[in-house]
Amino acid sequence: MEIGLILPNDQSAVQGTALENGLTAFDNGDGSTTIPAVKSDGSVQVSTVIEDASAPSEYEYKFSLPEGAKVSAYEGGAHFVGSDGEIIGGIAPAWAVDAKGAKVPTHFEFAGSTVTQVVDHEGFEYPIVADPMWGKDLIKSVKWISRSGVVSLSIVPTGWNRFNLGFQPAISAGWKETLAKTPTKTFNKKKYNRAKADTTRMYWQYRCHQVAAFAKGSWNLEPSKIRNTYLDYVKNYCN
Repeated sequence: MEIGLILPNDQSAVQGTALENGLTAFDNGDGSTTIPAVKSDGSVQVSTVIEDASAPSEYEYKFSLPEGAKVSAYEGGAHFVGSDGEIIGGIAPAWAVDAKGAKVPTHFEFAGSTVTQVVDHEGFEYPIVADPMWGKDLIKSVKWISRSGVVSLSIVPTGWNRFNLGFQPAISAGWKETLAKTPTKTFNKKKYNRAKADTTRMYWQYRCHQVAAFAKGSWNLEPSKIRNTYLDYVKNYCN
């Protein structure tokens, strides 16, 4: 499913200026500059630099969503929900900081598929950076690994996944994405593939990591760890 994003002041922003780091800056002509950056995990970070007090306090982001999809506010951010009720992306809570590193009051307002970031920047040190993040993928990578003879499915979640800590729709969507990205590999003439991963016990381990061990760099699920209930995995640190 494709999701499009129109930047603030899209009609009035001048042609972008290439930066040394490979990004492009768009001067909005109103005391602010917008710099979008596409991350390797499928997320998009949009840095809007508020240069002085003349800059506006509202920055509008228009999303083009698949037919039937909608924006649903959630804990300061929002989820994009498909017509089937599944999460297809979202936006992390608003934040902004001034030139001294002080947090600037900011929040999102929602209207249809338009998300507006309101930044109350009066009285702070300029420049101020407002930096919303749009996330799509929940899983960055999936691979089978062997550690001391124990085979596990090693999952690297995205920052967007970690933001959705404990949110059941995101857990379900992340598990579905994990299975879709699970490769096939052979260890000691034994094949490990999606069918090997697609079990209730492996799902319980995934869920436990997303809820209780989300800060780990990778989430390793072990098919050989046979426990009777989800709580048994929780008591044993998710494996």
